Amino acid sequence: MWLIMLVATRIKKPKLKVRNMKIVKNIVFFILGLFLVFNIVFVTLGLFVHFKLYNYNYYISKFNSCDYYHAISMKSITKLSSLSSTTNIPKEAFKAYSDETWIKSQVNNYTKHLIQYVTFKKESPYNIDFRMPGLKFDKSMNKYLESNNMLLDKNISDEISTVKRESEEVIDDSINIFDLKGIVAYEDFQVVRKSLGFIYSNIFVYCSGLGLLLILILIYYRKVFYNILLWYGYSFVAAGALIFFFSFTPYFINFSRIMSLMEDEHIRVLITSIIDGFDKYFIEAGVIIVVLGLSLIWISSKKTINYNLKIG
Repeated sequence: MWLIMLVATRIKKPKLKVRNMKIVKNIVFFILGLFLVFNIVFVTLGLFVHFKLYNYNYYISKFNSCDYYHAISMKSITKLSSLSSTTNIPKEAFKAYSDETWIKSQVNNYTKHLIQYVTFKKESPYNIDFRMPGLKFDKSMNKYLESNNMLLDKNISDEISTVKRESEEVIDDSINIFDLKGIVAYEDFQVVRKSLGFIYSNIFVYCSGLGLLLILILIYYRKVFYNILLWYGYSFVAAGALIFFFSFTPYFINFSRIMSLMEDEHIRVLITSIIDGFDKYFIEAGVIIVVLGLSLIWISSKKTINYNLKIG
């Protein structure tokens, strides 16, 4: 009896060893699957930074669709009219500061320079160029003084300079809606800037490396090619679902309520439009990645293979 039990024990050990190997193998592939999911999500976020968050043309299209240039011009006219009333300076003198063509050029330059700053192509944020409207303002003021037989003494000159500075502040506040000059001083902002800047500069290299790695894995384990495709498929589906989940972020943070607290309607419309574009990106990316994952799973299942990977 003792001899039979000893023989039976020795026979069961190999089976136990095989079972343990399968468990270890499943754990390893589960960890590798999580690693692949993380990389897919990271690549998607990196492409978002490159094609949306730091895309100059994306913001220009939003400015045009929201009629943002005209909105700034009209807001500037309202504020400068108030300044005209308090200083008794003709409204005509302030016209150059609210010129829509000039405002458009400054908003575009500001946006381009901002993107160049956060991607480390510029060392400081953009300063609005007030030279052209300033010269026109001076010309209008000279005509006004001449028509009223007034001499440009020191007191009047100081007053004009003060009014010019106040006019520039009105325009600067209208264009620089996020007070970037104040934000850049924060260390946390610089940390985020460096991180996103690195992703922006290296995302295509990273994509190429990841794609090459996935191809090499398929080549190396070509004997179980469809098993690897199945593994890829599940990872893509999981990553796509996670990315799709990102699109609900505005809902979770109650974005609509935050926007309702913003007094300026045109800025509220602009920011909402920009965020909607971001949201659309994650929805589309998530759907595409899930569909790709399901396609890989379907291709693998067509071959009726064993779902337990048998590598080697």
